[in-house]
Parts: sequence; C-alpha cells; structure tokens
Amino acid sequence: MLEANWINETAKFFNPKELCAKKWTEHAWNEDHSIRTVWIIRDTRITNTLVECVNNVNVGVLSLFADEAQTAFRSLESIRAKNFLKISKFADFVVLVSGTPFPLGPKEDAYGILVNLAGGGPDRPIAKWSDKQRVWLNNLFIKRGGWNVLSFRKLITPFYLCRNSKSKWDSKPIIPEEIARPRPYILQPKPISADADLIKEFNSVKTAMNKRDGLVDLGALRLRSDDMKLSAWTPLWRDIKESTTHMTAEQKKAVMESKIKNGLETLEPTGRMNRLVSIVKRIHFVEKERFIIVVDRIFLSLLAIYVHEPLMLANEQLCESVGIKIGVLAGQKLFSYTTAQRDRVPERLNTGEIQGVVMTDRVGACGHNLVGANHMIFMGSLYSQAYEDQAIGTSGT
Repeated sequence: MLEANWINETAKFFNPKELCAKKWTEHAWNEDHSIRTVWIIRDTRITNTLVECVNNVNVGVLSLFADEAQTAFRSLESIRAKNFLKISKFADFVVLVSGTPFPLGPKEDAYGILVNLAGGGPDRPIAKWSDKQRVWLNNLFIKRGGWNVLSFRKLITPFYLCRNSKSKWDSKPIIPEEIARPRPYILQPKPISADADLIKEFNSVKTAMNKRDGLVDLGALRLRSDDMKLSAWTPLWRDIKESTTHMTAEQKKAVMESKIKNGLETLEPTGRMNRLVSIVKRIHFVEKERFIIVVDRIFLSLLAIYVHEPLMLANEQLCESVGIKIGVLAGQKLFSYTTAQRDRVPERLNTGEIQGVVMTDRVGACGHNLVGANHMIFMGSLYSQAYEDQAIGTSGT
C-alpha cells in the first residue's frame, strides 16, 4: 500500500488526537515526538539517516509493521529485507501484515521471510529469536531432511495471529456484520460449435488416459484439460504450443505476443471471448464501474491485454475501439507495459485513471490493495481456493 493510502485510511478510522499517521521525513521526525504518531516508511526509503534517528537512547521503537513484505522477504539476497533488518533490531515488536504470508508455501518461502523479519540466519544478526528457537528454525530448513510441517506449525503458532469475519475488539466485530463477502457466479460461454467439439474431444481423452488398473491418469488429464481450456479461448493456442515446444520462457512469450497481435483479429471470436468482451463492456458502460481480470497463464493475460487495451493494441473486431484503459500486474513485462507502469497500477485503478486491471493469480496473492474495482473476473479456475480467496479479498469487493 502506498504511504498516502495508509495516511488517508488512518484518518477515516481514528481521531487524530488518538492516532495520527505521517509520512516519515527527517524534518517531520524532529518536529513530532508524540507517542501517538505512527510513521509510514516505504521500504525503499530506509536510509542511513533513518537508522541513525532510530539508533538513539532517547528513541524507543515500540513496534514495526511490514505490510505485504513477503514478496521481497522470500529472498535472503533481498536488499529491501537487509535494509529492514537495520531498523527491526531496534523494535520491541515486529509484524508481517499479510493475507498470504508464504505465497509458494511455507517449505519454499518461510525461512527467508522469518529470517528477514527477525534475524536468526547464518549471516543475520539474532534479533528476535531465542537461542533455542534459532536452532529449531535452522534445523527445519538447513539440516538435510529436517523439514517437517508439524514442527514448523509448532514453531510459528506462538507468533501467528489471524483475523477473520468473526474477530472482535472490545466485544465489537472488527469487520461490520452487515458487510458480506461477494458471492461469485459462473458465466457459461456463449455457445458456438467449437465448444461442442472441444467437449467431445475432452470426453474421448478421458477414455484414452485410463491406466491398466482402470483408473484415470489424473496428472495427464489435467495437462490435457489445461490445453483444451486455452484452445477454447482461441484456436491460436495450439499453433503457439506446437511452435514453442523447445523455446525458453522469454522466447515463448515473444511468439505468443506476435501471434496474438497478428492473428487474433482474423479469427471468429470464440464463445468465451464474446462472453468476456460483453461483460467488460457491461461493467464499463452500463454499470459505470471498474474490474479486475485474473488469469493463471501468461497466454491468457496476453490475450486479455490485447483485447481490452484498444488505445494501444486495437482489436477492431472484438473491441470496436471502445477506449477501455487497463493496467497490468504481472511478474514480467508483457507487450509494451513497463515495470514503472506496473508499479503505478494499484494507484491508477483506485483513483479511476484506468478502468480495469489484468493480473496473474500469483501477483494477485501478493496483497495489492486494488480497492478501486468491484468486479473480479476469473478467466477459468485458478485450481487453488487459497489464491482465489486472496485475489477476491484483495479487490475490496
């Protein structure tokens, strides 16, 4: 969340005489010594000047909150994490605020995140762990064969706090009871003959993938199902798949972009594509609201970007140059979207500068506060209920 968002949201919920959020600057710090002031600091702005201000016998850092820092803290080489440790050692209490603390799972992510939050690794100062906890932590992740999910749960349970819709503060619900989670609904594709052909093909695949014992090879079936799902969005997928078999990920992406840009508008829109375009137009023109499209494949994100950004990549047949502006949140550069543009997407959506966002499920699970949209569109299932729940919650619907 941007500094301005924290400051604005704090003003909505707290009397400034009780709690006031301010952007940290050296001048503001020297002017305000109130214990009721909460300082908001971007991790990219943790400088030696800040460290010197905190490292003072007259200063006590009661608590330090890292908002959605798991993305950077997963890596032990993260510069942001190393900077964070420079000030976390002065704090009495350190917190990671996140809806998805371990995006790729605790075995993959937990060690880097925990060590970067509180020290304790081989090359990190011991900040918050006791000697016993530090040995336990390192044995779990560094010792060969040491990983055990039950031991991990036992280690982390004393530090883990979870808020849900039933959580209360001073006997009152934290989340107002009248606020309900949105109920997702499934939009069936507009029927066309190609969909019927794909259904027949998929049913024949089930029979072909039976094992000798009569059971179905679910792994192979899922891969085949994915292939058919992408083909159902556009026949271009199979051509792309065949021509990129031995390419690197970057080469594949380049081929996808080229074929979508040069071939999509020459094809008759599929039932899924017609449905997607119609719902986006309804949200934008009829309901005058904003949307988020979530995908689980780079191919689908490229497809959505091309179709729904007519100002840059006009697709006359599908979009009729309606001028819907979108942003892109993905782990890599797609089409002409730069990293700088990507970093501004949450702010631009929340202020109404753009009408929609196309994002991958992994990025959607990293805690971007996209409160400016109230429609979430999934281009097919993400196969992970946790990722879907996180993405829905992120949108603020």
